[in-house]
Amino acid sequence: MLTPLLSHGRHAVRKRAIVTLAQFCPLCAQPLFTELLSTDILANLAPSASVEKQRTTVLLVAAIARTSPQRIAVGLAEIVSGVLKAVTRDDDELREGSLQVRCYVHGLQQICLM
Repeated sequence: MLTPLLSHGRHAVRKRAIVTLAQFCPLCAQPLFTELLSTDILANLAPSASVEKQRTTVLLVAAIARTSPQRIAVGLAEIVSGVLKAVTRDDDELREGSLQVRCYVHGLQQICLM
């Protein structure tokens, strides 16, 4: 119901969908999160995805990492790989979002190593 809003034409709608999905992640069932991870997050971090989709997805990953780090840890290797590929694109907003993800992922890695 919310995931189609991640492709909405208005940035404000996408931003609200990101916040809502991130707040929902700690409470949702694992199969729902797994579906979100595979169909929306990993698919939109692929190099073939548009810059707009990658921007939205990077911001979604950062929001989920803030609200539900234990959930995002499941696909951390694939997510980091996708973010590193996305950051090579010539887009300042995408790079800024990728830096946010990097900070949250670094903090998550530190917690996992304890």
